[in-house]
Amino acid sequence: MPAGPVAAKIRTSLLCLAICDALGGPAEFQPRGSFPLITSMQANRNFRLPPGAWTDDTSMTLLLIDSLSSTRTFSEADQAARYLRWLTTGYLSVTGVCFDAGNATRMAVGIWASGGGLDDVRKALDKKACCGNGSLMRVLAVALVFWAEAAETGCELARRSSAVTHPHRVCQEACALYVLLVSTILRCAAARTSVTKADLLQLLRDWEYETTELGAIFGVENWIDKEEIDIQSTGYVVYSLEAALWVFFGTDSFVEGAVKVVNLGDDADTVGAIYGGIAGAWYGGGDAFWEGKAKEWKEDLLKCDVVEAFAEKVVRIAT
Repeated sequence: MPAGPVAAKIRTSLLCLAICDALGGPAEFQPRGSFPLITSMQANRNFRLPPGAWTDDTSMTLLLIDSLSSTRTFSEADQAARYLRWLTTGYLSVTGVCFDAGNATRMAVGIWASGGGLDDVRKALDKKACCGNGSLMRVLAVALVFWAEAAETGCELARRSSAVTHPHRVCQEACALYVLLVSTILRCAAARTSVTKADLLQLLRDWEYETTELGAIFGVENWIDKEEIDIQSTGYVVYSLEAALWVFFGTDSFVEGAVKVVNLGDDADTVGAIYGGIAGAWYGGGDAFWEGKAKEWKEDLLKCDVVEAFAEKVVRIAT
């Protein structure tokens, strides 16, 4: 893993989530191979957005950071209230209007807004049909804020953050796995301990899986050797996580992986954001990171200052 201070890795991780979200936005809903290769920020015709505009993936990550940094605690009700503010007023949207939100997220937030709570969300949405990637897209916030806690604590908070809108155990376990990986990267950086991608793969293999859906992929040898045709970059949380990690483990630089992941198409913005968070934590940490394409993408990212301000909030409370 490239060396670097934890604070720098946190900043890079959040920025890379937003960058890959914006980079992949124009390819969202587009079948793989049906569009020209994306290597730069382009207009998002799906929502009539200018180049460099991030979407719900970044908004929801910032909203979760907003809750964690403002309350200095972990309040599911407060998180839901901030998601409602985004849905109704456009708070922390790149355009000032909420233009994209998943069905499960809308339904769950509606339950909270009507006076319901976790039990009500669970009764309505604890089903396989509701296993989208809406909680996984934002859970980087948990990893960045609680990286220094015990691994078990971070994973439990990841599950709780998912249950606010996506209570199914597959969604919760996917979030826990992602937080385990990112927080491990940051803890090793802080301790200046050597860690390799092979070590992270071993973490995935050693995990005691509660769900067969995730265990059948990440608990076996050589899943990263799959061909691209066998990788589905859809909104199903299992496939979103698999696609993002397949790219992360199968490439050697942030830029290489970013180009590869967004050009998978389908749910390209979210799969890109998931990749960006872990890749930014892994490769980030030094000034040399922000050269070439990475520098270009950062300069073209809309409201980059907003993302950077939230990264500083995380750094203040987590380092």
